Amino acid sequence: MESKGGKVYTYEVDVSNKTSLTNVLNHLRADTSVPALKGIFHLAAVIDDANVLDVKDSQLEKSLAAKAWGALHLHELTQDDDLDIFFLLSSVTAAWGNPEQCGYVAANSILDALAEHRHWRGLPALSLQLGAVRGVGILEGNTKAAKIVTGKGMLTLHIDEYLQMLPRLLKARDTPVVTLANMDWSKCIQFSYPTSMKFRHLAVVKNKEKSVDADLNEDDLREQVLEQLGQILCMPSSQIDPDQPMINYGVDSLMAVDIVNWMNKNFDLSVSQLDILGGMTTTTLVGKAVVGEVALPLRT
Repeated sequence: MESKGGKVYTYEVDVSNKTSLTNVLNHLRADTSVPALKGIFHLAAVIDDANVLDVKDSQLEKSLAAKAWGALHLHELTQDDDLDIFFLLSSVTAAWGNPEQCGYVAANSILDALAEHRHWRGLPALSLQLGAVRGVGILEGNTKAAKIVTGKGMLTLHIDEYLQMLPRLLKARDTPVVTLANMDWSKCIQFSYPTSMKFRHLAVVKNKEKSVDADLNEDDLREQVLEQLGQILCMPSSQIDPDQPMINYGVDSLMAVDIVNWMNKNFDLSVSQLDILGGMTTTTLVGKAVVGEVALPLRT
């Protein structure tokens, strides 16, 4: 920026602290050497992952503070400024959901709602629901996270590809919330209940009268599932009790993705990752497969 003739002023402030943010903005307005405030890019985020069934209030507040409350403070404190840009960095998870990042999803949803509100009031606003990014960010160097994301059908785009699109999106004032992501919808649909119509039109779903071959009885299917589970866990299938929750044997989110993909590929059965992480047993999974049902959450 400086190489192109611009000046950079840096201030350290907690955007979730309204008083501190007010002081910084007042300082900027009072300093005649600083140009008038014309644009805001709100990129702050604190991620504290937690399953929606187990999240604590403290984790929710941590996730909401910088991203959601910070955005609301910026909105409230700059309504009298003549802004050209009010940019909010949201996430595709606000549209698609992620049961293991409920605080993060909620914070991004608040950003989207704020952009809609500002747009309705005639104020500049763009909330960009960003997909998986390579080149920078959380996935860069984190192979486990990258495998989970791509395993769910969320393919990556390089940061340069996003930046090339940004000027065009900022100029388009008619849509306050935009999703920019590279998705494999046929794979993504495996992680959404087929009864939900939200994204079903985006993927071609196979129609079968039965999810499991008629020649495969329940005992054979249970043996196959246990064998696959044993391979994933790197332990003999004989040591796995089919009536015990799979998570009791150390199944984590990455392993759950592998199980979901394997069930869909081999039996055309859509099982939610949340079901597995929520305490599903092998016996329950097999029973659902035999009757061709979609697995539903077990915990209440």
